[in-house]
Amino acid sequence: MKATFRFFTLLTILAASLILFANRAHAATLNVVVGTDAIDTNGQCQLSEAIQNINDQDTIHDDCTPTGAYGTDDTITLPAGTITLSGDLAELSESIIIQGQGESLSIIDGNNKQYSGIKLGLQSVPPFIENFEFRDASIIAAKNYGIFGYGIVSFALSNASISDGDSGVIVVAQNVQVADTQIDNNTGTDNNLGDVGETAGMYVQLSYTGEGPMPSFAAENSSMSNNTTTSSADMSPAGLLVGINCSISNGCDGDATTVDISSVEVDNNVSVVSDEASFSGITLMAVFEQSYANSPPTQLRINSTSVSENSAESPTGAALSGLSLYPLSITENSWLRNLTVHANSAITESNQVPSIAGAFGQLLASSMLEVSNITFTENQSQFPQDSYFPVSGLVFGRLDPDTGNVTTGIELSNSILAANTKNDEIYNCENSIDIGSGPSTVTPVSLGGNISDDASCASSFTQPTDQNNVDPADLKLGTLGDYGGSVPTIPLGQGSIAIDSGVTVAGLTTDARGVTRPQCAAYDSGAYEYNGTCPAPQQLTYPDPEKGSTVSLVLPSDVASPSVSAVDPDTIPKDGENQFLAGLTSFQFTTTPGATKTVTLYYDLPGSPSSYTARKYKTNSQAFIDVPGATITREDYNGKSMLKLTYAITDGGILDQDGVANGTVIDPVGLATTASLASTGDNLWLYALGIIVLLGSGVWMQGRAEQR
Repeated sequence: MKATFRFFTLLTILAASLILFANRAHAATLNVVVGTDAIDTNGQCQLSEAIQNINDQDTIHDDCTPTGAYGTDDTITLPAGTITLSGDLAELSESIIIQGQGESLSIIDGNNKQYSGIKLGLQSVPPFIENFEFRDASIIAAKNYGIFGYGIVSFALSNASISDGDSGVIVVAQNVQVADTQIDNNTGTDNNLGDVGETAGMYVQLSYTGEGPMPSFAAENSSMSNNTTTSSADMSPAGLLVGINCSISNGCDGDATTVDISSVEVDNNVSVVSDEASFSGITLMAVFEQSYANSPPTQLRINSTSVSENSAESPTGAALSGLSLYPLSITENSWLRNLTVHANSAITESNQVPSIAGAFGQLLASSMLEVSNITFTENQSQFPQDSYFPVSGLVFGRLDPDTGNVTTGIELSNSILAANTKNDEIYNCENSIDIGSGPSTVTPVSLGGNISDDASCASSFTQPTDQNNVDPADLKLGTLGDYGGSVPTIPLGQGSIAIDSGVTVAGLTTDARGVTRPQCAAYDSGAYEYNGTCPAPQQLTYPDPEKGSTVSLVLPSDVASPSVSAVDPDTIPKDGENQFLAGLTSFQFTTTPGATKTVTLYYDLPGSPSSYTARKYKTNSQAFIDVPGATITREDYNGKSMLKLTYAITDGGILDQDGVANGTVIDPVGLATTASLASTGDNLWLYALGIIVLLGSGVWMQGRAEQR
């Protein structure tokens, strides 16, 4: 990747010399016409003439008379219709807003890739451009690039389209915002951009001027899809690549750089590079000085985004496809949520370089990256035997720059990992990766609700709500497509084991489409929340024969042969000082061997939930234990205030009476309380009698006083 570092070195030099303009309080507006663009004296304001007037801050072309005086953020207004270029546009050297009438209405046409799009800032070093905005317009079929600029302080695309050209958008800026924009169907071939390579899609380099807010990249409701690059050059990304060039030497020693990507589609991009690295999908990388320890801190948030069906191929270089983060020093409150990472492929013919498809992160921080509700399926890497670094599954490692040790980098919840392959063998979780000089352990920390269709995650997926080695057919996953919302998703079919299998995630209230979570009894696993007919829970009720209290058992709809009954108290020992006001409940059901199911029991009992403890009776040891992970609350059930006990039980786990993963779950359980609360109901008549006696005494004493 030598060309990569040459390019980043150039950008570092450029960024170090950024100088902000002094603000000018006025601005000019120039209204241009449609048709073939040219510089002439026909009395009409052409796009090229307007650009030259703004560059010179003077009306050198009398055809373009501005409204207002030239100054900060001069505006070129594009009409509805097409402006067809007849030559390359002049390079912009001033802050400017290019405002159209709508993304599909105002079009700048490169004339079948004969002429380049908008170039800015490249020959104005220093000073640099303070602000560039391109809004409500399109650039199509441009040669070399749609928009290409160095050294912009603030760069924004809004309701825009850059498509069908040799490249998309390449920009070096301090702050970049992209909203409601499509950068699609660019080819990235022979764009003559030197070390930048043959970018197809969007390439962003964040650099710091030393003044103003820290560098930031934000993209929402946008797409970088169906872009293809074929090149022999390094740094030829297809999709979205964000480089972070923010280090101590250029003033990045304060707050973190921020990267915020929401509702963005990065799909169907292809990068084929003959002798260097190939990038496809979303790639985020930091440029650091001398050592990893100087990597800039970054707050990273990616939400409701699809990274699917991207392909990276290189015979001799690294191939990275899907989602790649390296080497990022993330801050607290960084997360990935509601992502669909599907059917990405990475192919390399060298065993000396990485072949990474799916999701990979080399993190440099003490903070863990939160990863929640990911649908992660059918990613594949192809590589020679004894390859250096093949990845098809989910792998995020934290590298200690001082020791070289690698530890796990993510906390994972509510995620589906299925059919990810390395050389056609399923491998969903990587256990170790060769990115440091010391020991390496990178299995994720599970927070529950995770599902894998192989055993590679079993050492990590150990929470009661995790599921390993599931039958892929039981997931009932649909095909990637438009099911509402801004990005493609993979739906859950009726009866999927991912429905209601998740845990609650603080702050996560919707799925990738914006559908409210949860729709049924609990969060679903994956990026898609099932919003069809909710599974009807099975409810069984019985009155305890000893106490007369009602006990109701609620089980998931997908278990079979459920039964519930009271335990004969004469057959079990006492549990110390604990009392069971509703006795012990024994229930049984059948399910898939090894499955984990959520069980709920309702008790018609007095008192506060905090006065009770969930206790399980173990028949083999004839002893009681606390039920791990149990919650006790009070809520209305069937029109009555009841105590609610909820917990997860795994076939063959600690709570299953036979302890064997045989598809049959048996569990004697009850709510235990102290003797003082237990006696409250039995001695209620004594309290009532005492009150009557006291009242009677009061009446007698009052009568005696009146007689006197």
